[in-house]
Amino acid sequence: MIAFVRPSAPLNRYIQNVPLNYIHLAAYLRERGYAPLILDEIFDDFTAEAVDRIIRNQAIEVVGIGCMTCELPQAVAEAKRLKAAHPHLKIVFGGPHPSGDPEECLRTGVVDYVIVGEGEIALADLLDAIREGRDTVGIPGIWSIVEEKVVAGGRAQVPDIEALPRPAYDLLNLDRYFKLDSPWHFPKSARAVQFITERGCPYQCSYCHDIHTKKFRALSAEAVLDQMEWLVRDHGVREFMIVDDIFNFNLERAKTICRGIVERKLKVHLQFPNGVRGDRFDEELIALMKQAGTHYMAIAIETVVDEISEVGAQELEDRTRPPVADMGTQQ
Repeated sequence: MIAFVRPSAPLNRYIQNVPLNYIHLAAYLRERGYAPLILDEIFDDFTAEAVDRIIRNQAIEVVGIGCMTCELPQAVAEAKRLKAAHPHLKIVFGGPHPSGDPEECLRTGVVDYVIVGEGEIALADLLDAIREGRDTVGIPGIWSIVEEKVVAGGRAQVPDIEALPRPAYDLLNLDRYFKLDSPWHFPKSARAVQFITERGCPYQCSYCHDIHTKKFRALSAEAVLDQMEWLVRDHGVREFMIVDDIFNFNLERAKTICRGIVERKLKVHLQFPNGVRGDRFDEELIALMKQAGTHYMAIAIETVVDEISEVGAQELEDRTRPPVADMGTQQ
């Protein structure tokens, strides 16, 4: 019934890795009885003709497209193309840009629905309504246009991250992604995947997103380690690019994960390109991160200008920044 399509976006070099959003959504949809497909146009064989053929042959009724702002032009162009080739399709947008400006996406005339916030529950509820012929208005997080007026659906219901199934990496041919030129920060291994262990950050920085809410919602350390071990054992993953909102918010949990990587002898590399918070460290955590295989992390100092800190980077104390740098150089 549904296929996720990722258009190629030349301005976003970070697209050259697994579509993390799609494998999380797909895993949940499978639990709700659907058999989603992922069509990734970064690969040359996923041409427009190939995508169209799959949509026809698999009787796809709904296409989901996620995008950041830099991917919006390609997302809209692909939605327009798909609508022209398959007028029956319902096009659903989600992700950072649609969540930030759902009306803009709907006003393109080629987007039927926008999901604001985390998409698992809202998308499954939307598919249920479409399949059963019910009205989609009123589903939390679903925005649409009715009689030329935008119908706001608020934010999507936030899932219990501990109750979600593990991401559907198995829907992808990971070996194909391993052969791509990784856009991340010089991975030690080509067999690298993006990976998250939590969603949401409790800090109130004015310039940061709130797609995952302003609450720290984390998988248990045991669940994180089980997922890592599965990917290492069954899929040959050798590096994890952890793109959490704030991996090191809970120091003891972060330490337990690092210890577990060592104790389970996973022998992997780690990097944290999304940033770790500069005032949530101690010397033990940094030492454990190194032992677990960390070779790169972006430390979010937010700003060194007091006036900006007062306006935007709330609750970050200047005095913590130099010790973090000192701890790192000692390792």
